[in-house]
Amino acid sequence: QGNKKYIFDSEGTQNTQLEDTEPSQSQEATETVKIHLSELLILCPTILEFFPDEISGWSSLTKCVEQIVPMLGIDMPVYLQALKHLGNQRVVIVLLYILENFERIGNPGGYLRALNRQAQTNEFSLLPLVASLRSRVTPEIVS
Repeated sequence: QGNKKYIFDSEGTQNTQLEDTEPSQSQEATETVKIHLSELLILCPTILEFFPDEISGWSSLTKCVEQIVPMLGIDMPVYLQALKHLGNQRVVIVLLYILENFERIGNPGGYLRALNRQAQTNEFSLLPLVASLRSRVTPEIVS
């Protein structure tokens, strides 16, 4: 049974590697997601409409995301369960994904509960969510 390793590139230069060995967390597979904080904010610009000057790093982004949980219609126990099963940075990314797809996701609380269930059975992966966000952004062509 291996430890989970999540690698998030933040602020463009510093890599943060998280080793999650808490027994309460159920996902055993190793999943690596590399995403700069700056890229995440480009992929998920809606959060900046609520907090245009407040996001300077993962910590401040987490605080901002915590504030939008009730606005998304997600009950606090569901959010806390997600933190337990997914971990802080993965929950931030999931909630930003939900915010960006709010009109398409009919029940954000139910959606997060479903992801919690997937995490409990080792079926959750952040990769499709990040890939979906990346597929929506067209790279600029520089001439």
